Amino acid sequence: GTTCAVTCAAGFTGTSEDFVCSNEELSGSLPICEPTACTVPDEFDDYIHTCDGIKSADPDCMVSCKPGSEGTPAAFSCTLGTLTGTLPSCTLSKCKKNYPWDVTWDISACVGTVTGESCDITCRRGYSGSTATASCTETGAFTDVSL
Repeated sequence: GTTCAVTCAAGFTGTSEDFVCSNEELSGSLPICEPTACTVPDEFDDYIHTCDGIKSADPDCMVSCKPGSEGTPAAFSCTLGTLTGTLPSCTLSKCKKNYPWDVTWDISACVGTVTGESCDITCRRGYSGSTATASCTETGAFTDVSL
């Protein structure tokens, strides 16, 4: 009889099995096929995600912005060994916590400061002292400063 190899479909892995066609009957054992894990692209390193090890049969994984950024999380599905979806659009968060303040300080340079940026704090007109720098952390809070 004629022999043919039966393999796993795209997106699945397993050992192929031979089937034999004899007297117009096909006989053999089906291969045991397991879903292939999707490869997580390097660009996902810039996000928080739950996609490591996801396979075709698994529920969607989620991709979110890292702390210090804002954006709508996105769902990705694993289809035939490939992740599909659209990465979230992330923007740096404005610092809103631990705002540097003292009646003698000029903090105008800190307005609109976002994650990873810093601003210089000086003394208001009529006051003297040194300049201090406040940094916006990924938690959305300014670092402590003193003049």
